[in-house]
Amino acid sequence: MERLNQDSVLPTLVEDAIKKSPLVVDSAVRKYINQSPHFAPKEGSASPTSGFSSDAEVPSLSVPDYASLLTGGKISPWATSPTFEWSSNKNRWFYAVFGKRRGVIAQPTVAITPTSDVGQCWPFPGDQGNIGVRLALPIFATQISVEHIPKSHAVDISSAPRKIEFWAHGTLYDKFVKLGVFKYDINSGNPRIQTWDLPVDLVNLNITTQLVVFKVINNWGHPDYTCLYRVRVHGKPQMVPKVMDEQDLDAGKRAIPIHPYQY
Repeated sequence: MERLNQDSVLPTLVEDAIKKSPLVVDSAVRKYINQSPHFAPKEGSASPTSGFSSDAEVPSLSVPDYASLLTGGKISPWATSPTFEWSSNKNRWFYAVFGKRRGVIAQPTVAITPTSDVGQCWPFPGDQGNIGVRLALPIFATQISVEHIPKSHAVDISSAPRKIEFWAHGTLYDKFVKLGVFKYDINSGNPRIQTWDLPVDLVNLNITTQLVVFKVINNWGHPDYTCLYRVRVHGKPQMVPKVMDEQDLDAGKRAIPIHPYQY
């Protein structure tokens, strides 16, 4: 896959994908998905246009987060916007409130690291930007989650993301596919961790991904920066055959699919 300039604000590959198609990059993928009954939104899931499910459940600890730094997730610098620098005088209040020293800048890895402290977020300039994540292993993505500090605890909730697109690089087609548009709602008493089902059934389409991009389209009104506290990706790992030992080979036993992290 083509390597991109890490200084690019918006990766050329993702930008070209957005220009070429409102939903899917590759025409063959587009035709296949449009004709597939598995493309229909699941019952109770977020609509790919409205993008928000008011009754979305908070994922428990039993739901793996394959984007997490602790499970092996990594930031893809070439697919990630630059970090906002707290260097101007008008941002002195931020240092006073959160005790940050000038020149100490939160890195994008904060957005894939479990934390619940106020101010422990990754900021990017303006209201539009994206964060690319290489997942711990290839998976069939089924859900995504976005977390922000509760409105009641936030110093300025307007920096929270609002409209978010979720893109995934399909390992089968070597293309980026937009899997949905979602809204992070700071109102109506919704939980700080908001989860959405992806409207595309990637399991039945046999499309796995290990590279994803959260593209923030706008925030809740902050003119200078947007803060991401945490993004998560949930799904089903691709099964791999078990390596057979000599005894298995002699007995002619078949390989048994297992989770790659079983060993």
